[in-house]
Amino acid sequence: MNGGAIYQNTNTTTISMNVIAHNTAGMSGGGLHLTAFSKTIVNNVIYDNHADEYGGGIYVGISVSYINNNTIVGNTAEV
Repeated sequence: MNGGAIYQNTNTTTISMNVIAHNTAGMSGGGLHLTAFSKTIVNNVIYDNHADEYGGGIYVGISVSYINNNTIVGNTAEV
């Protein structure tokens, strides 16, 4: 499973003003897994998430992303 908290692979998306914490993904993106289209990630706290593969806090693939003014700490990934 990808995206422990949020898995988004369609449409233009804005994710803002959230606490994304204590999530686990069996594959990629312990907190967020974002692919395709344009993504805006602003003013979030993303911490203590884990992915068994890539992107403990955030995984971004095949996407244009704007990531600004977030607190991203204490996330882990195996690869």
